Amino acid sequence: MSSHRLWKSWWVQALAGTLLCAAAQAATNPDVDTCIKADGDAALPACDSVIASHPSSDIAADAYYARGLMEDRKGQVDAAFDDYSKAIEYAPNFDYALHNRAMIYDMRGNYAAAIADFTEAIKANPIGGHFYNRARAYFHAGQYRNAANDDTVAEALWFYTPVHAYTLAARCQALAARGVDLGDAREDCENAVSSKPANPMYLTIRALVRYRQQDFSGAAADAAAAVAAPDANWVQGWSAHAPILEVQLADALYLKGLSEVRLGKVKDGQPDIAAAIRQRASVQSDYAKIGVAL
Repeated sequence: MSSHRLWKSWWVQALAGTLLCAAAQAATNPDVDTCIKADGDAALPACDSVIASHPSSDIAADAYYARGLMEDRKGQVDAAFDDYSKAIEYAPNFDYALHNRAMIYDMRGNYAAAIADFTEAIKANPIGGHFYNRARAYFHAGQYRNAANDDTVAEALWFYTPVHAYTLAARCQALAARGVDLGDAREDCENAVSSKPANPMYLTIRALVRYRQQDFSGAAADAAAAVAAPDANWVQGWSAHAPILEVQLADALYLKGLSEVRLGKVKDGQPDIAAAIRQRASVQSDYAKIGVAL
């Protein structure tokens, strides 16, 4: 078995861990040990040394991947992309390298390439994180049915894990975007919210479902609770370029405003809509694309 298959992970953002092949090398080559830990100032030059001394090998693939992780954390996305690509060149079934490169493709708006990389990662190692993030790429590409299907797979794989609620909220979001199976979407959102009642992202997604169901009072209440949530509750995602679900304050403000206008409270709703557009200029067109508008 190639060493790259043994990287450990935390949720879906693959982090450095122990490698079978590298562990054997570490006894005689401290640079390998330093590099694969992917942490600290000495790690980058150590990875450079390993790459130079182990060209075209599994150990080189591991080193490129570790260096890519460190670059990714520093926001050096182009360099990380290149290193993930080199890791894949030497180890085509390196699922975490495929996953992380797919995340960058997704961030860049190249959804077809992201979906292709996630698909290869799934073939190599069908874990929940790969399905979950392929679902996000499908969602961004407007393929909401495929997104919901992948979220269903991730939900089953993560059933007894702390991140199970994320998949429920994500599937709720995909179904709500399609405007179908709203009863199922509502059930997913209710379960997600019950796990973390103060989570503003879950509340915002449930507001979308309620708006779709023409429960404008409920939608306004959920969106208002999300807007009032402390900043710390708007948690970021598993990597610098992948916010969880990508639900933002602008979404909550916009849904709050739309719901208030639908309830006849135009003087309350219009300022919220204007504030949402100031927060994110595309928010109005984003929702118009899925048929949510006044």
